[in-house]
Amino acid sequence: MSLLPNKNNGLAEKLLKTKTFRDSFVSSRITETVALQVRVLRQERGLSRGELAVAIDEPERSIWMLENPICGEKSILTLKKVASFFDVGLVVRLEKYSDILDWVSRIDSESILVPSADQDIELRQAASADGV
Repeated sequence: MSLLPNKNNGLAEKLLKTKTFRDSFVSSRITETVALQVRVLRQERGLSRGELAVAIDEPERSIWMLENPICGEKSILTLKKVASFFDVGLVVRLEKYSDILDWVSRIDSESILVPSADQDIELRQAASADGV
């Protein structure tokens, strides 16, 4: 793990103190990150919420809920449809708090705006290496 001791602004200590804080932290990371990513990907492609909803055969309200960080309920089925539509991967897994903390400390615009498979340079490089 690449996490530096003082880089997390005391977050690690807070995570250790109470389960309530840990639960709240994980929930907020999921809802805020997903909301931002879906909104950015949709806007990047010039789509309205309604257009995305039609494209993935979901009610527009589902897209609104995905893009709203206050809405804690995120449907994995809807997220899978969104990921497929944008041709990006979706990772849902159980993780150590220290790894989540490390990931949160590295969030930047590059990790939010995920390239589709045909624009994923590292995927192309891996495919070229496979063919050698």
